[in-house]
Amino acid sequence: DITVTGLTNDTSYTFTVTATNAIGTSAASAASNPVTPVLAIAIGSTHQGGIVFYLDGSGGGLIAAVEDQGIGIQWYNGSYVTTGATGTAIGTGSANTTTIITEQGAPATSYAAGLARAYGGGGYADWFLPSKDELNKMYENIGQGNFLGLGNVGNFINAFYWSSTENDNGNAWRQYFGNGYQVNGTKDDTFNVRAVRAFSVPIVPDAPTIVTAIAGDAQATVSYTAPSSNGGSEITSYTATSSPGGLTATVNQSGSGDITVTGLTNDTSYTFTVTATNAIGT
Repeated sequence: DITVTGLTNDTSYTFTVTATNAIGTSAASAASNPVTPVLAIAIGSTHQGGIVFYLDGSGGGLIAAVEDQGIGIQWYNGSYVTTGATGTAIGTGSANTTTIITEQGAPATSYAAGLARAYGGGGYADWFLPSKDELNKMYENIGQGNFLGLGNVGNFINAFYWSSTENDNGNAWRQYFGNGYQVNGTKDDTFNVRAVRAFSVPIVPDAPTIVTAIAGDAQATVSYTAPSSNGGSEITSYTATSSPGGLTATVNQSGSGDITVTGLTNDTSYTFTVTATNAIGT
């Protein structure tokens, strides 16, 4: 095995290998499969706009904002309603937040879930108010709980923080970060808000859709629609391939568009497929 260092994370690479003897160096081998180096992520490290406080064992996890989004914030928007945001487990905070906003109104900085969702730290727009268990995991791993020996790297204060977990019409769960105590609080109480977001390991994009072709003289213009998911990594190019013939053409862009495939044989019927490529692959 040969270890190549100095690579740039989140960039796709292929490799060739040569052999050298006293006479000289061989031709290069065929290219390897593409690989994309990624940053080693640990709890307490800075990543994608915040501080990692939970890892899911599959390369993803949860990130806390680097600072509080507010103090003295109410859970409700002024009316006692049952929102149905009852998820407590890790992984339920985002759905809770969406449910609360659906019931209470578009994101507004006057109440906890709206304030969390409106946060744009790191350029991301998918922040949410943590569930009861997500809030506790922040306290344990990057807060005053100090379960991992990292200390209070999240810079939480000794105060109550809201979770997105509703208990009933008038109450929701909160946690005191001075000692980790969790208790129901009335929704009109005013406490702190710390937004969180989820991250995952990027994968290849979904397939482009709505592929159509218009014939020309020894060429065809292939139109495509960008996929709904880029796999968590920006799409860098699209490639159209003809059948028969396997003729290809590529455009370097991230969105929907057209690709012109040349070298076709007139009076021959062709179909085309289009693939999308990001830093992970195609």
